[in-house]
Amino acid sequence: MKNTSAASAKRLLESAQRLKALMNALPAGIAFSTDETCTYITGNPYLLEHLEMASGDNISLDANIADKKLRHFIGGKEVTGAELPMQRAIAERRQVGPLEIEVEAPSGNRWAHEAIGAPIYDENGKVISAVLVNMDLTEKRKASEAARLERFLEQQRKKIDFIADAAHELRTPLAIIKGNVDLAIRGGLTDKASIEETLRAIDHEVLHLDRLLADLTLLTADRGEFKSKVGAHLIDIGLLVEGIAKRHEGFALKKTVSMCIDTLPDVQVIGDERHLERLFSNIVSNAISYGKPGGSVWISGRIEGDKILIDIKDDGIGISKNALPHIFERFYRAESSRSKDTGGTGLGLAIVKWISEAHGGSVNATSTEGGGSTFTVTFPLAS
Repeated sequence: MKNTSAASAKRLLESAQRLKALMNALPAGIAFSTDETCTYITGNPYLLEHLEMASGDNISLDANIADKKLRHFIGGKEVTGAELPMQRAIAERRQVGPLEIEVEAPSGNRWAHEAIGAPIYDENGKVISAVLVNMDLTEKRKASEAARLERFLEQQRKKIDFIADAAHELRTPLAIIKGNVDLAIRGGLTDKASIEETLRAIDHEVLHLDRLLADLTLLTADRGEFKSKVGAHLIDIGLLVEGIAKRHEGFALKKTVSMCIDTLPDVQVIGDERHLERLFSNIVSNAISYGKPGGSVWISGRIEGDKILIDIKDDGIGISKNALPHIFERFYRAESSRSKDTGGTGLGLAIVKWISEAHGGSVNATSTEGGGSTFTVTFPLAS
């Protein structure tokens, strides 16, 4: 009997020693009470060190330790009494957290941590104590702040790049206008024909500047503000796309490109007709411009679940694998075969993406160099 008791005591001692070693080594705070009212709460060395408390100090509400006051903050608001995590675990008889807490130590230093806790019950279901695990959030917050700063710097880089690109785009038409004006000032225009030609060139560049400024205004608008201004009307999307395609037939004929329009689904979407017309006009115009002489542009639509997908396909020069991921970027210049002057502003596909996303949709492109391209616009159906 004595041998059995001694063996049990030895096992209990070894178990207690292992538990103590574990508590001392854990890189996390462990707070635990020894009674159901949390009159006495203490913690492992990791926790007590962060709270600037000594081993065995009572860190409960009822503790009376001179010059060792702890203040708790959740969501920036100081909490006391029953709102403290351990007291909530006891009072509510349920797990508390995970929640972020800041504890102000006696020195005024604050420790941010994430706590999760739960009561401990006896065999009769009575609460006898509670335990909290506290994970340091310092490194997590540092990483979050570093990520936020990186996002901010990336936004600033994009703004700088955008301003530089916009300045470059504006410089060309302005240089042409100035050149023609200088020629007129020097008296280089000696007949009516040359005067008319110069004025037409200036007028062309002024119109180009007007389109460019309009596009820049759209793309620099606040996304939330722009979405709030987008009309919310029921639109027969098939009829809209078919009408746009028919309006481009003259342009296609001039480029010797055939327009092939399949029957489009008779469904509605919610949106702004003016902006949607611009979106599809940009894609159709591109398909014709970069299409193969004697080739075709195919327009079709299909329903997938609660969305409509409109495909606009050409059999033209296509887009290289390297360029494809960038074609919706503002001012992106692809290879020379796709950078010929088509009278655009270099912002057409960026505007397509902007408008599609403002309508809760998306746009993507697939292409093989020399094998044509397919642009697919997706919108949610009107419910």
